[in-house]
Amino acid sequence: MTTDIHLTGIQFNVATSIFYVSYVLIETPAAIFVKKAKFSRMIPAIAMAWGIVCLSTGFIQNYTGLIITRLLLGACEGGLFPSLTLYLMSWYKREELAKRMCFLFGIRLQIRI
Repeated sequence: MTTDIHLTGIQFNVATSIFYVSYVLIETPAAIFVKKAKFSRMIPAIAMAWGIVCLSTGFIQNYTGLIITRLLLGACEGGLFPSLTLYLMSWYKREELAKRMCFLFGIRLQIRI
């Protein structure tokens, strides 16, 4: 990627780190909003948006596109992960939730690799 879109210096590091800015900013408001909205509509919508943004990373042409894509990806994942956590909390008891959260974290790590 660094040679294809001609990244120089620390641009790749900035693009990798900028993901967490939008992730942290969106995470709490998304969790509050999803609690008030229906899970059956919000989780598929966020997952679809996340998939579209992931797909669009293959079509970036320059550094600006990379930054925008990473910001959008952070925003989508910042909304998706808390939504899935709240959804699991509505189905499982406290004792059962830890195992399910481990699976959710494991799947999340596998997707990033």
